[in-house]
Amino acid sequence: MATPIKDTPVLTGKDARRFEAWMKENEGKKVSPEEYARIKDAGKKMRVFNNMEDYERYCASSSGH
Repeated sequence: MATPIKDTPVLTGKDARRFEAWMKENEGKKVSPEEYARIKDAGKKMRVFNNMEDYERYCASSSGH
């Protein structure tokens, strides 16, 4: 049986105000094509590994990049 997923906690007080300000500040920002490609490539690499042992073996056998 699957482990139940916990509800996402609600931000309140200073944390909520800080998060809202951060969201407004970053609302119109775009990621550069180079940064987007780097992030996408990193995601593809991470999908290859089923667990941390596979990742550690990969890092030990190569530069990890």
